[in-house]
Amino acid sequence: LFEKLMVDMQDWPENLPVSFNLSARDIVLSDTVEWLIDEIKKHRIDPGRLTFEVTETAFLRDFEAARTSIRYLRDHGARIALDDFGIGYSSLRYVHELEFDVLKVDRSFVAPLSHNERSRRIVKTVIDMCQNLGIDCVLEGIENDSQRDVIITLGGRLMQGYFFARPVREVKLDALA
Repeated sequence: LFEKLMVDMQDWPENLPVSFNLSARDIVLSDTVEWLIDEIKKHRIDPGRLTFEVTETAFLRDFEAARTSIRYLRDHGARIALDDFGIGYSSLRYVHELEFDVLKVDRSFVAPLSHNERSRRIVKTVIDMCQNLGIDCVLEGIENDSQRDVIITLGGRLMQGYFFARPVREVKLDALA
């Protein structure tokens, strides 16, 4: 799948960033991470266009191996996102000890925003924390204009969800770029 992505990215606009999910198994295997970088180099893709998304599950499996892999990917120019932030056991530890470029706040915090003050305060705190740390904060699961408006009011600027677009097949991607 990743090799196909590399081939496809050669034909896409150079300013089009791409995110790619890594499994807990992928991120702790140094051979896999080295292969990813080799593929990026082989296809002459700017690694800065790529964000590798990982979930906390990866760190529960083998924290040190995951940390080493994240450092390796970042040292080669790729960005790293912690996906589904807020639903695991030790999210703040990971934010503190690892160098993420992006925190993707889980949709479970976004869904109740329009009617739950506590949810708004939590999301505002995460947005502020990310701004203070120089980390991009992406709010996941935006499904309506009310959620979008609340997030904007809270200071959020990066959002993802069906409100903006549903997943698209690669043939339709050029129209969006």
